[in-house]
Amino acid sequence: MRDPVTGKETKENVATYEYDASLETRYRDDLFKTFRKTVEAGYFRFIIVDCVNEKFRHFQEMTNFAKAKKFQVWSQLQTN
Repeated sequence: MRDPVTGKETKENVATYEYDASLETRYRDDLFKTFRKTVEAGYFRFIIVDCVNEKFRHFQEMTNFAKAKKFQVWSQLQTN
């Protein structure tokens, strides 16, 4: 790719994401770990978690943890 301002040839790094269904448990574990660290850091008055949780148990652990840390929890379940 050529830089339009300088005319120099530059490399373009492109990150791609490929979903792997066999790693779903790890994805959820990593989400909860990150969520827990965010809550415990105490930098934010509110936290929005926007992800696919097709089963109640998928977000129940986050809900319980947030409530234990005195966060007020709102959830909106959507049905198709």
